[in-house]
Amino acid sequence: MNLAGQQVDRYRLIRRVGSGGMGDVYLSIDEHIEQSVAIKLIRTDASKGGDMALFLHEATAIARLDHPHILPLYDYGEVNIEGTALAYLVMPFRQEGTLSDWHKQLPSTEHVSLDIIVHFIQQAAAALQHAHDRQVIHQDVKPSNFLIRARRDIPDRPDLLLTDFGIARFHTTDADASQPARGTPSYMAPEQWRRQPVPATDQYALAIMAYQLITDRLPFLGRSEHLMRQHLTAQPEAPGKYNSHVPSALDAVILQALAKRPDERFPSVAAFAQAFQQATQPGSPRPALIPMSKQEAYSPAHMELVQSHPAQSVSPPSTSVHQDPQAADRLQPDTSAIQEQILPSRSGAGRGFLRGRSLLLIGLALLLIVVSSGILYALNSYKAYSLQLAASATVRAATAISTAATAHSIATASAANPNPYPPHTGRLVLNDPLKDASRGYGWDNYNGNDEYCQFQDGAYRVQEARIQSLYNCVARNTDLSNFVFEIDMTFLAGDAGGIILRDDEVHSQDYHLILEADGSYDFVLSPGPDIKTVLARDKLPAFLFHKGQQANRLAVVARQQKFDLYVNDQFITSVTDKSYSHGQIGVMADTTAHTTTLLFRNARVWQI
Repeated sequence: MNLAGQQVDRYRLIRRVGSGGMGDVYLSIDEHIEQSVAIKLIRTDASKGGDMALFLHEATAIARLDHPHILPLYDYGEVNIEGTALAYLVMPFRQEGTLSDWHKQLPSTEHVSLDIIVHFIQQAAAALQHAHDRQVIHQDVKPSNFLIRARRDIPDRPDLLLTDFGIARFHTTDADASQPARGTPSYMAPEQWRRQPVPATDQYALAIMAYQLITDRLPFLGRSEHLMRQHLTAQPEAPGKYNSHVPSALDAVILQALAKRPDERFPSVAAFAQAFQQATQPGSPRPALIPMSKQEAYSPAHMELVQSHPAQSVSPPSTSVHQDPQAADRLQPDTSAIQEQILPSRSGAGRGFLRGRSLLLIGLALLLIVVSSGILYALNSYKAYSLQLAASATVRAATAISTAATAHSIATASAANPNPYPPHTGRLVLNDPLKDASRGYGWDNYNGNDEYCQFQDGAYRVQEARIQSLYNCVARNTDLSNFVFEIDMTFLAGDAGGIILRDDEVHSQDYHLILEADGSYDFVLSPGPDIKTVLARDKLPAFLFHKGQQANRLAVVARQQKFDLYVNDQFITSVTDKSYSHGQIGVMADTTAHTTTLLFRNARVWQI
């Protein structure tokens, strides 16, 4: 229901600008002072007694907080519009959008610089620490829940404002294990999946957000059930694998914040932010990872990690990082409980000249040893660094040669393989026989107990064993808008399989063409986990469908909001939908009553 143009007390709703965890958000005008505000509307169904309680819960959570990086609450109340009971929250309107919007607008070929990420993490952590100190756990930390506020003095470094406390929990209350797990699957810590969130849950999600900003990807990908399994059991890759500018010290900090157990993470989200900032400094040593106690893990922390700094060693230069001068004021909770103490000397001043001379000689000897060791260490480090540079240069050269060869191969193949589907135009941008992963398109390679996608016997083999389930395998290094996607699919066993297009793994959104073992097909819009809308459904003529273990060629021509479907080079139908404009491609296995095993070969994509 679009309520634009309606009046909510003294506020006039102008247009809907988004949706939050509990309702729609509208740009509105406060007619008393002619000021733009954002109003979040929540339908309070009388038949659902919990709706009003959830609304009051969010209002109470925000009202507890007063921090420069948390979006404040101006007003709240209830209203009835055309017989519908609504509750509303009034907050500042930030026209700059969210951190997610900001990130998407950056050039796809560039990583966000580490100094800007430090700036964001410090502000986000300061807001979360403020909430934790007041017994509030956010539970939905992600880029789209941070609004941005532009700064004239630093245009490329906006400020963050934490918002959407719709599923926040007060730490003093007991978790209800009977309630479903709530949050955004890509950012949920293991304990959140178990309905046992603690303050360290927000630290885990903030580390996911940092990982995403650093690498332009999430550490875990897949549908909700696959994400849950990975968050509970799988170890993420170090961010440095995907961004060569990441120091090993920063890898260690992020991986500690992503520990499966809350008590193995940092003592507080503020401590995580401080360690994050320190790890990005030039020549930063690998930090000593100091986990929190179990008591600290399950209660709001009022402490900051304090580490001693070993002697600086010779190391290759790393990325220079700007330190926000305001960070010290924002991230300085009480550290008295764990401050390092320097004990006074026990030796008195009158021990005698001979003892002092002996100590001096010993000191000089030790100094000579240290200096000699330092020189040897520096020489060895330089030698190792030189070897590393040589190896890196060799790898870069090999990569460049491989990339050039691939580009030449595609150009040659494009000329030899024109687009066979109307409008018969376009450039071949993907040509993969799917014999192995050597083409570099980033096809998923996963082997689980019930499902897998792997290169086997010269083909891409996909299996789903769980009944009434879908399993997707995606080419991670693709992002396409208008294109033709063609692939050969062979049934080895089971119920159905197909292709995926314009896929957004983060939000579990895509289109997919499914072909069943009896020749039926569906073209489906999936707007979220376990949700689907069938846009087209029919059964192929017997002569057109290849039964048994004969390959069926599936193809979709995607142009703006129109999709033309083909099976075995024959046009089937057209569908119009404008929900999603771009995304990744992939393949899938679908089960209704039997384990499904499929082989995929000869993937081709023409960009049109």
